[in-house]
Amino acid sequence: MSGTLRVIRDAGVVARLRHRGRREGRGPGRVVVIHGARAGAGCSTLAASLAWCWARSSGPVLLVDLALQGADQDLLWQVTPQHRLEAVLEGEVPVHEAWTGMPGGVRLLLGPVEPLRGQGPDPWALERLLGWMADRHPVVIVDTSAGYDEANRAILARADRVLVPVPAEITQLRAARALPALWASRGLASDRFSFLLARRPGGPERELASRILDRPLDGIMPWVPDASGSARDRGVPLVSLRSGRSYLSALEDLARRLWPETGLGSGWTLPWWPSRLRGGRA
Repeated sequence: MSGTLRVIRDAGVVARLRHRGRREGRGPGRVVVIHGARAGAGCSTLAASLAWCWARSSGPVLLVDLALQGADQDLLWQVTPQHRLEAVLEGEVPVHEAWTGMPGGVRLLLGPVEPLRGQGPDPWALERLLGWMADRHPVVIVDTSAGYDEANRAILARADRVLVPVPAEITQLRAARALPALWASRGLASDRFSFLLARRPGGPERELASRILDRPLDGIMPWVPDASGSARDRGVPLVSLRSGRSYLSALEDLARRLWPETGLGSGWTLPWWPSRLRGGRA
């Protein structure tokens, strides 16, 4: 496959590529999708932080903003890209020319600024795009919008792991509870979904949240809105700040349990996280 991804509209060619893709299987890269049941779940913060940590531990990571109802990773990183996802899907630029290189080894491909109108991108084009990326990157982190449209279905179908951050609020928890069944009705197995509770002051405790979700929680992420706002203002991931240490620790714990084979949980921060912050005060 060449380095340029083009949108293929010929039905016969698409069918042959689909068959070949099923025969060859998935590429070697790990695709981790961050997907919330509702807007405001903290998907973008989690995606940026996880990509930054993973890149500094294991090499280049591609962070793809596929929040098609309005991407905001450019706000978190404070970058103005020359190209966005639409240019790639329309075949105007090759994929490797569309991403923006960020400090720490993160390659950032940004989605649309405004919500896409109409039917949005072709789901097969998105599926093929993710396959192309996974063939060339050890890790692809995907930030998504909430919703059950065909674009999200194609993205989640390609995921090796789906992380679902859930703020500890009744409305968010109830929406997240319905998520596995809704996606199962669209043909997606829920065994790749991991639910992460984001603690808010005054929100439900872990046991209550687990009862509302009707499933065990796979992790706890601290809710740190002030630190998140400070990181956004500086254009850096939350975990790169001293005030993000609790968030970093939660990511380390998550890595130990979900990806033990990668070694990310066994000192993955040691090569790059300053010792004065590891041992200093929060």
